[in-house]
Amino acid sequence: MLARRLRKNGQQPTEENGGLPENGQQPTGENGGLPERAALSERLNLWLKNAGHFLGSNLFVIYLWMLVMIVFFCREPGSRMGTDFRFMGTWGTTMQDHAWVIENIFLFLPFGFLFPVWLPKKKTAWTIPVGFLCSVAIEYCQLRTGRGFCQLDDVIMNTLGAGIGFLYI
Repeated sequence: MLARRLRKNGQQPTEENGGLPENGQQPTGENGGLPERAALSERLNLWLKNAGHFLGSNLFVIYLWMLVMIVFFCREPGSRMGTDFRFMGTWGTTMQDHAWVIENIFLFLPFGFLFPVWLPKKKTAWTIPVGFLCSVAIEYCQLRTGRGFCQLDDVIMNTLGAGIGFLYI
């Protein structure tokens, strides 16, 4: 493009005027030897990566806020007391019982695909273990505050949801 502009102005493209070098290779700019178009593409990719990280991080914070609101503050304190450490003890015979189990999976799907965006690339393997720990922390807080039943199924299904969300990305 620069070589074409130089020819249009009656100049011969050379290394001195930033045009085509004498060896016939593409012109290089002041960006480490990359052609201007490649440098622009590299800057655009970096901007998109940073914008994606910024957006993903903000969405993760919003998701965490909504998670806390759903699991703690939409229930009265002391309204739900008890524990159930039976595997699939929540899975009952009615559709409502099945829905509670499935809701726990859906509750942590966003965790699975937003948590890795918040972390550096090399740390994404922490997604499922941190999802598990967050679920255990939620169940413990529900037990202590009486704002929910402390159930093994919730931990398993929340961790499964985080895993599915992580694999989805």
